[in-house]
This record gives sequence, C-alpha cells and structure tokens, in this order.
Amino acid sequence: MGTNKVDFRMARLVAATVLCLGGTATAGEFHTDKFSNCQVFLGDAQLGLRPQWHGPCVNGNAHGVGVVRLFENGNFYGAFFGTLAGGKWQTGVLQTPTGYTAGTFIDNAVQSTDDRNVLIRAFDHGAMAANRLADDFASKGNHESAKYYREIARKLASQMD
Repeated sequence: MGTNKVDFRMARLVAATVLCLGGTATAGEFHTDKFSNCQVFLGDAQLGLRPQWHGPCVNGNAHGVGVVRLFENGNFYGAFFGTLAGGKWQTGVLQTPTGYTAGTFIDNAVQSTDDRNVLIRAFDHGAMAANRLADDFASKGNHESAKYYREIARKLASQMD
C-alpha cells in the first residue's frame, strides 16, 4: 500500500461520506478472534471480514489501545488502529485499501465532525496503537513486522502536521 497523506479537509470528507452512506447506527455483530479469544464488534460495513485483535482483553472483549487487523477470504484487508471499549471502536484510524478514515466511532461507524482536535486525537490514538503492536512484534523477535508497524505509526502521527 502506498503512502497516504490525509489532510484535514480530506479526513472530514471521508468521515462525512462514510456517515452518509452508513447511517448513524448499525446492527453489526460480535466475532471471537481465534488468536486472542477476545470478542471484536464488526459493524455493517465490516461484515464478511475476519478480525484479529492485538491488545488487551477485558471481560472477554477487546478493550483499550490496540489494533484490529481485518482479513477478507484469508487476505489482509485493512486495520483499525486506536482505542476500543467493549469490543467496539472508539477513537482512532481505519486503514483500508482506499486510505485512512479517522475520528470517533459509534458501532464502528465514523462520526462526522468539524472539530480538528477530534481528528488529531484519532491520529494520536492510531499512532500509539501501531507503536504498541510494533513493540509486541519486536519483543517476539519479529523485526520485519515491528519495522512495518513503526512506519505505520510514523505515517499516522504525521497526518495532522
């Protein structure tokens, strides 16, 4: 995937487009990640994808700062970098083949905002999550993956410069 430099105007446009297309509430469903044994919520837009959670698990649900890697038919599709509560995305950045979507999320759907601080906070949460995953890979000796996620963290941290 190439470098995606998202500016504030583009992030707002993507957020507004996703909100208009996806509505404000989704049915969605919880899925158990077979590696972490944590429940991860998938909203309507993510149904059909398989989640893989890298982060803390509280009461059986993905919770706290981490990364949800998303797979489609066994192939990497994208990832959510940020903060989850009760298995649902809260604040962070969704990376897909078409680029990044940043902000606050309700039922895994980004919420429209004109507040630049919300987007800055989302990219900060995303960078923190990517760095934690890089640390985890490094501690397990997987230096290539650690390097990859450090680069993702750098890109996310630089989005609002």
